[in-house]
Order: sequence, then C-alpha cells, then structure tokens
Amino acid sequence: MRNLNVIRFAFNCIGNILTNTNFKVLDENQEIFNNIYDFLKEISSPQKLEDPTISRVLVTAMRVLSCLYIDLKLYPTNMSEFLFSQLIRYLYLGTSFFPLPKANYSLQGDLSSDSGVITSSSEISDTDDSIESKKEDETCAKIRNNSAGCLSNICRQNPKMIPQYFSTLLPCKVLRKEVNKFIENSEKPLILDPEFLEKRKRKTTYLYEFRNDFNEPTLLHLLLFEENNKVKISICKAISAILDGYQGDKLLLTIDGNPFLIFFFVHSIGEKLEKTKIEPYKSISHQIYQIFKNLTLAVTISILLETEETTLNHLLRVIFFLFLAC
Repeated sequence: MRNLNVIRFAFNCIGNILTNTNFKVLDENQEIFNNIYDFLKEISSPQKLEDPTISRVLVTAMRVLSCLYIDLKLYPTNMSEFLFSQLIRYLYLGTSFFPLPKANYSLQGDLSSDSGVITSSSEISDTDDSIESKKEDETCAKIRNNSAGCLSNICRQNPKMIPQYFSTLLPCKVLRKEVNKFIENSEKPLILDPEFLEKRKRKTTYLYEFRNDFNEPTLLHLLLFEENNKVKISICKAISAILDGYQGDKLLLTIDGNPFLIFFFVHSIGEKLEKTKIEPYKSISHQIYQIFKNLTLAVTISILLETEETTLNHLLRVIFFLFLAC
C-alpha cells in the first residue's frame, strides 16, 4: 500500500517547482502525467473520497496537472476521454451534483475514557462537527478550483478537443423569458450599491429566481451559484480558455440596445436565426446559437449581481473572449 502522505508531499513539491519556475515543457512531464492518471484511475470510485487523505492528495494532483504541458494527441483516445470525464466530475465535488461521500462510522462507545463511562458518538460537540464540515468544504473548493485550472490548461493546449465537450460544459436549453426581462429591467450593477449587506441579500434573492433555469451541472451553474470567489475566478478562466480555443467562423455578433446584453446569431446555409425563436433547437447550428446565447445571458447576470471587484474583472474578461470567439 502506497503512503498517501508521501505522494501528497511529492505532488506538492512538483507543484511548487512548476508554479515558481513557470516552466511547463519538461522531459519528466509524461512520467508525472502518467502517475497522476494512474492515481485518478485508482480513486475513480466515489467511495474512495471517503478517506480525507485521498481528497487532500487529489488537491495536489490537480494542482500539478494544471501546470503540466499536456498534448493529448500523444495519448490514446480512452485516456483523454477518461481525463476529461474526471475533470468535469470534480468540478462539482461538494455541490448538490456530487456531494462529498461520507464514511459510515459505527456508533460504538469509546471505552478508553479514564472514568470508565462509555462516550457515545452523539456527544460530539456541534463545534467539532462545524470545524470538520468547514474543512471538507475547503477541500472540495480546492478540488473544484484546481479542476477548473486543469480544464483551462488542457483547453488552451488542445483546442481541437473543445467541440467534443462543448455541450457538456455549456447548456443549450432554452431559458425562460424572465431571464431576458431581468437583464433588460436592471438599472445598474449590484456592485454600485453602497450598502454591502443589502447587496448580499439582494444577490441571494435574485439568484433564487434563476435556480430552475441553471439547474444542470454546467459551468454556467458554477458561474452563478459558486460561493467561493477563487473557484468562481477559475471558472471564468476556464470559460475564457474554451472561448479562446473555439473557432466559430459561422458566428455573427450583433448587439441589441441593452449595453449588457449581447445576442449571437448563427448563420447556417443562408438561414438567419431570430432571437425571438423559443422552440428547442435541433440542428448543430441551432445548438451553438443557444449555447452562446445562454453563456451571454449567464455572464451578463453575473456581472449585474457580482459584488467583488476581482471577480468582476474576470467576468469582463469572459465578455472579451466572447467577442473574440465570433
């Protein structure tokens, strides 16, 4: 049995070297990648994450993976598909889509007490539970953050793979008209509101209205509902990387009145799709149109509701890549 703490320490050291030197093209890259790939295969069963040590190793492994130069063309298709599936899976660890598995501890008494009194596990204080829960949340957030970093890294280095996972990462469902109306009726971004507590309350209220519109495990759900700002920034970077690598030569960009709202019209064999179309789309062109429209709406909502300046800057960067993608 391998010592997981030693593996975590090794991954941490490699991560520090790669991060501080900013030198990704190394002869050892393939060996490091193969080790991380083997580790991901070993823990592919959700029950493995019941062990908190494995979760901590996963944090460091994902950090290293986000720093490596990875040319997936050099690997078999099944390896690249497995890697992408795991990255997408860990993007949602700790959310309602992928809750962190809990170990099943038996409620046995502790006979080691000096007083000889059996101590039931139910007597563990709420404070201890709260601390443990906070640690789990922090670990899950780090994994989500590093998974998004890996996704950004791989998408930038392997842009030809993006179309294959486009609809998996970004939804093409038709959103309710209320989403458009919210944007059109918004007077100013929430960040301009001087009352901080009031901003937080209003943001929570507004997001609750969109819970059913973005209720699928996609990057847009994380963009709107992720509470950890570091993770949210990493999601913005991942979306920017996807857009940067996407060659949309059939897209035509137009702007419709509202300064926050950008509509994309997709041309396919001479037909122009109207922005008022509400029926589900069948063709690839229709799907691409809806994906870009949903992305635009979600980013616009995020800009209107964002209360942190750093995160807002990254959201505006996503808008920039939206323009470039067209």
